[in-house]
Amino acid sequence: MCSRDKFGIFMGVRTLWLQPVLTVAIEDALGLLAMIDWPKELAFENVIFSLDSKGVVDSLYSDVRDATKLYRLYLNWM
Repeated sequence: MCSRDKFGIFMGVRTLWLQPVLTVAIEDALGLLAMIDWPKELAFENVIFSLDSKGVVDSLYSDVRDATKLYRLYLNWM
């Protein structure tokens, strides 16, 4: 994960290691959850997140609530 200021200038980086037995969607979702917590730790405001995992983004904006592992991760985080 990397952070940039409002002009796109690189500000910092953070890495996350996950067990390799996870699916790509689960790894992306966990990465997003970690990325959401990072600006809170740094007391940033008005943060915009960018993610290139269509499945994770679609599930965040979906009105359909299902019993998938991805949705359970989201519920546990909330």
